[in-house]
Amino acid sequence: QMALEKGAPLSPGRFTVFPYHPPKEKTSSQPSDNCYVLTASGADKPGLVAAVTNLLRDYSINVIDLSTKNESQVYTMMYLIDIPSGTKIEELRKVLADRMAEYGVTIGLRHQALFKMVNEI
Repeated sequence: QMALEKGAPLSPGRFTVFPYHPPKEKTSSQPSDNCYVLTASGADKPGLVAAVTNLLRDYSINVIDLSTKNESQVYTMMYLIDIPSGTKIEELRKVLADRMAEYGVTIGLRHQALFKMVNEI
């Protein structure tokens, strides 16, 4: 009410109300064969997310989800990534480990199905 009193007068107009239909959730009975979980952690400093995502981009790897946590100056990133078929996983693992070591970041790369099995209670 107060905003209307202080604002410009409203001109007559029309508006339409449409019902809201929430998007249907995607359901998948199985994860993609190419989905992996990449964990990376190291001392908190600017550019860590960029360093990881730039390297992933170089390999045409899509980031599906990313969560981060900063606890006691240790910055942890957990990526759900979709790796293109034909990518040599062991080679990728080595490149990730070597390049991220330059930033003081340690990495882990596990297939999503294995990650889920190991981390479920």
